[in-house]
Amino acid sequence: MIKYSKHGSRRRFSEEFRTQRVREYERGEITISEICRLYKVSSTSVYKWLKKYSYFYQNNLVVVEEQDSMTKKLKAAEERIAELERTLGQKQIKVDYLETLVNVAGEYFGTDLKKTLSTKPLKNSD
Repeated sequence: MIKYSKHGSRRRFSEEFRTQRVREYERGEITISEICRLYKVSSTSVYKWLKKYSYFYQNNLVVVEEQDSMTKKLKAAEERIAELERTLGQKQIKVDYLETLVNVAGEYFGTDLKKTLSTKPLKNSD
């Protein structure tokens, strides 16, 4: 929870809020810069939260922040899914078109081209 002071210029974040952001960071779900941007808080404040609430900091463990956070990976995966869905839709349109073409040609020639084209040729008995 965010509380504003009487002057409105300084915000206070609840301990629960700060702890949640630190846990998200520790799990790799979000980067420090994303926390700063999303919640409009300074990086200095975030580092203070880490110093106070972080399991890693309290146990003198080193945390390496990766460039690709989980949110970026998720966004990339969603974009890839959308691209594959577009490609699949285009292929389905092409298949539908070709099936219609085969049906029309079959009606024109008076034969079932699907059946004719799917039969295996007879072997020569030489």
